[in-house]
Amino acid sequence: MGLFGNMIEKKICSVCGEEIKLLGNRKLEDGNLCKNCTNKLSPWFSERRHSTVDSIKEQISYREANQMAVNNFRPTRTIGEHYKLYIDDNNRKFTVSSSNNLMEANPDILDFSQASGIDLKIDENRRELKRTVDGKQVSYNPPKYEYSYTFKATIFVNGNPYFDDMEFSISNGSVSTGEHNMSQGMATSGWSVIRNFATAPGMDKYQRYINIGNEMKEAIEGMRMQAGAQSQANPYNQTGFNSQD
Repeated sequence: MGLFGNMIEKKICSVCGEEIKLLGNRKLEDGNLCKNCTNKLSPWFSERRHSTVDSIKEQISYREANQMAVNNFRPTRTIGEHYKLYIDDNNRKFTVSSSNNLMEANPDILDFSQASGIDLKIDENRRELKRTVDGKQVSYNPPKYEYSYTFKATIFVNGNPYFDDMEFSISNGSVSTGEHNMSQGMATSGWSVIRNFATAPGMDKYQRYINIGNEMKEAIEGMRMQAGAQSQANPYNQTGFNSQD
């Protein structure tokens, strides 16, 4: 049939059994997956191509059970603007999502004990500014640059079989600071701004995302401390059985 014949050959989803529409196939290690079933997987899952049909079915079952956890999730704190860290202090649960409708999004609900840390990162981009001389674009001497920044967070997770971190953007796009180089003379670890750039364009947004990142970091560290204290108070609670039984 040739290459074209293989492209139009009907494929069946190995998970739900439905016919896969043209260009809608997602390959598995030992089968095919339709777009609808793909959308049921965790948004933090990245090993689909190397997964078996059975493992995908298991994950979909896990995600269906997670929907019940979402139903019982009652956020007491919400941190962020774009992607948000939702925290249920009463049930010691948390999740991350860019959606305001958690029931529809079905974000993975995690226990405080599964938060193992957080990494905050600022990515800098710069574009050289040039001037026109005799109809040509030439560099300034010394060169001038326009700077912009994006803010990201990665929460590290233990105890989940489908992902071990959640990487997301704190900022919705990049923040331009004009010719002000924010990375010069500042400590990115902990996101503490040392130099005073109160007049820099976009400084209010820049500082706001710094504050959001620090607030998320403080919350994750608080979860770890609470989980550690609970583990010491109830040494058999994490495994669900007493080793002396």
